Amino acid sequence: GTTIDLPANQPFSLRGLRRQLAALPLGECDVLHAWGARSWELAALAGRLADRPVIGTLHDHPEADYLTPARRRLMRWTARWGLHRVTVVSETLRAACVAAGWPAKKLVMIRNGLAVPPAPTRTIGNPVRFGFLGALTATKGLPDLLASMDALARRAPHGWELHIAGRTQTAAEAEQLRDRKSTRL
Repeated sequence: GTTIDLPANQPFSLRGLRRQLAALPLGECDVLHAWGARSWELAALAGRLADRPVIGTLHDHPEADYLTPARRRLMRWTARWGLHRVTVVSETLRAACVAAGWPAKKLVMIRNGLAVPPAPTRTIGNPVRFGFLGALTATKGLPDLLASMDALARRAPHGWELHIAGRTQTAAEAEQLRDRKSTRL
């Protein structure tokens, strides 16, 4: 897989958006996953440009006090029009999203992680490719994602690739990713 370092929690700008989209090898990803709602818009746009499905994960209540009304509307709009599915981490959160006007048919409850999907039918020699865009931290579930991908590797007869774009919070986390990458190649 490929790791691309993108600045986290930056204010929105068209220049920053262009830089991030240029850094992500969209044509090499079969699925894009936006781990947090702050990256949904970028992932949804990237998915549209690359004609790839986009999955977003929601951890926070859609009506949380710290979300501005504009952010709430943008999250609801992106869930409705930009994402193919939204995974929520509890049934309570799913119900809160439906009550806030989110499309129920797009909400899937997976308890704090990603389910390992069945391997799609592929042409022999072509790996299944996934993309991840988000903070590269243990608290954001990166170890769980990597463990899921290891489980998928055991089930996918034609291999897989994980392309990662984001920023680690510490030098130690960056080193762990580099060490893992070098042992996987």
